[in-house]
Amino acid sequence: MAQRIHTAKNPKEAEKGSLWFNIANFMVRTWPWILTALVTLVVFPLHDPTKYFSEGWIVGGDREMGYPILMKLILPNGILGIVFASLMAAFMSTADTHINWGASYLVNDFYLRFVHPKADDKTLVKASRIAVVTMSIIAILVATQIQSIANAWKFLLAFASGMGLPQILRWIWWRTNAWTELPE
Repeated sequence: MAQRIHTAKNPKEAEKGSLWFNIANFMVRTWPWILTALVTLVVFPLHDPTKYFSEGWIVGGDREMGYPILMKLILPNGILGIVFASLMAAFMSTADTHINWGASYLVNDFYLRFVHPKADDKTLVKASRIAVVTMSIIAILVATQIQSIANAWKFLLAFASGMGLPQILRWIWWRTNAWTELPE
């Protein structure tokens, strides 16, 4: 998000881009997920899911299984493979993007600034590779401890909840700026 804002022509364009991102991200992008969840609730109702499909028992016990089981029931084998491959590609793309971002932040904002300010490119590449491996190990350890997606979201919301008010105030009150968000 910050990269998009910093590459805008002027602050007005940055504001428009940020507003469009928030509308598209939170209002448009979520509708396919909502429709899929509603279809899952219709196909596997809460009262007695085993009445309809043998897989309904799994969905009734764990609502997060609704999407993969719905895919298995509705999609033919070839399309199911393509959809599964696309989900894995999206997962890997997201994971490597965030690991590379984290490594970039560690190397550029911490290592280069505080540890070794006069590091050459070769040293920075080595530090970056170490950071990527370290971030990957930490990500795997954290991922193995998450019991459900709902718990992960609750943790994330609790962790980032302090950012909400300053980000909203930036749109309303002219005195709110990036320095307001730093203590959060």
